[in-house]
Amino acid sequence: MSHLAKNVRHWRIAAGLTQTAVAKRSGMNRSYLSRLESGRRNPTLATLERLAKTLKVTPGTFFEDLSALRQARVRRTKH
Repeated sequence: MSHLAKNVRHWRIAAGLTQTAVAKRSGMNRSYLSRLESGRRNPTLATLERLAKTLKVTPGTFFEDLSALRQARVRRTKH
C-alpha cells in the first residue's frame, strides 16, 4: 500500500470519520474512497483537495511519511 493510501486512511480515522461520512462530504462514492485507501485507485489533484478540505489538512499531508512523523513525536516526548 502506498504512503498516499495509508495517509488518507490515517487522517480519516484521526478525524473520527467513517468512509461513508468522508465520501459524502467530499462528493464521491464510498466504494471509490475504499479503493483509494487500499491503493487500488490513484486520486486526481481535485480529489485530494476535496479530501484535504474535508479532513482539515493540506493536500501535501497525504504525501508525508507518517512513520517519520511518529518517530519525531516519540523523540520529542522523551526529552
